Amino acid sequence: MKKDDDMKKPWANICAAALAAVSAVAAAPGAETAAKAGTTGAPDAGTASVLPSQAHLEYQDREIIALVCWGLNAYTGQEWGFGNVPLSKISARKLDPAQWAKAMKAAEISAVVLVAKHHDGFCLWPSPLNRDYSMSAVPPPNTGRDLVRELSDACRREGMKFGVYLSPWDRRQASYATPAYVDYFFAQWNELLGNYGELAEIWIDGANGGTGWYGGANGGKGERRTIPKDYYRLDSLLRLMHEKHPRAIAFGGGGEWSSEWCGNESGVCPETWWCPRKGADGKLHWLPPETDFPLRRGWYWHRNESPKPLARLAKIYVESVGRGSVMNIGVAPDADGQVCEADAKRLAEFGAWVREFNSTDFAKNATVAERRDGDTLVVEMALPEPAEFNFVDIKERIAGGQRIKAFSIELDDGGGWRKVCEGTTVGHRRLARVPGGRHARVRITLRGIAPPEIFPAALRRARDVAPAK
Repeated sequence: MKKDDDMKKPWANICAAALAAVSAVAAAPGAETAAKAGTTGAPDAGTASVLPSQAHLEYQDREIIALVCWGLNAYTGQEWGFGNVPLSKISARKLDPAQWAKAMKAAEISAVVLVAKHHDGFCLWPSPLNRDYSMSAVPPPNTGRDLVRELSDACRREGMKFGVYLSPWDRRQASYATPAYVDYFFAQWNELLGNYGELAEIWIDGANGGTGWYGGANGGKGERRTIPKDYYRLDSLLRLMHEKHPRAIAFGGGGEWSSEWCGNESGVCPETWWCPRKGADGKLHWLPPETDFPLRRGWYWHRNESPKPLARLAKIYVESVGRGSVMNIGVAPDADGQVCEADAKRLAEFGAWVREFNSTDFAKNATVAERRDGDTLVVEMALPEPAEFNFVDIKERIAGGQRIKAFSIELDDGGGWRKVCEGTTVGHRRLARVPGGRHARVRITLRGIAPPEIFPAALRRARDVAPAK
């Protein structure tokens, strides 16, 4: 992977590079194609009547969250452990979840999901159900530590929500692919759901079934196993989650109280996303997108990798949060048990970028006029004086359902209205890029499957964004 030279640049140059990259959102045909290729869901007669739960509204308001990946893979160079790596590999001398939390807070992250058990079966808490392959059995000085407890407490001290990921697939357990394993899976979920305070999110990974060690099967070589449909009894898991944590959302749940994967790990949410969409049961559910990607090349820390440039993170923000999605940054503490200096620096730089971008609103003192015609809403804003902005920030009042199917934006700089931007769905939030420069009047036209309802639109500026072509 190419070495990250941005680490050596002064802040002004890094910020300029980041903000300039945002211009590629509209200019890069590859990104547009990739986004549209992942589009699923379409409005029908029942779409506008599907409403989010209070848990969904809180979840979508978080906008930026993190998925923390630490464990044996940080020592082996693997992403998916086979289930037979000895715990003697773990040699962290500075293992500090409180430091992780501080680094993520600096990035404007509002909630953290910890990978408490990945596919290798290693548990980051001293699970009584798995004493031989959990923190109970790691070498000193970390023997018996409960990283779920430590990180959940640290996140709450920093004002962030907390959640857990527990891999359904377990490449270590001999009982995997039998009914006995599902009982073990639920028993571990009961530990996590019952002992760590309020949880805001659980993660249900879609990687399931395949080769594994499985207790030393096939003379220790492992084997391939398959699982039947509905093996994990996810409906029961969703009910259990909701019973214990009614304000929690299940990523990958595929039903009630769930969110849905955006379809890639590149940080690009589809251009069009209807939250009312069919779940695993074939019924319409409110399923907002979550756009997950690793800060580095891999989800786990590897010595030869570096964090993505700030420019890339800014671009991902526009293509995820700016398309109504929750942005999920994969954070990988290193083999010493720290979010390394390079990653912490990049997270802090990104947090500064987000704060700067969202602190500006040139529409605050604008004169606003609205007119409606059936399912079309037109909003015109006249600024007291021309202002330099390059994003129009639109938010639907999604508590009443998702309604907007198309939007367009026009500017009038004294020579009459000219259309500069158009798109499809809005949902929780749409960051629509317009040509840079000083503008005095803005017209937003919103067409819906029912009368659109929005919050007051904002006019924001990302510095040094190249003019739209």
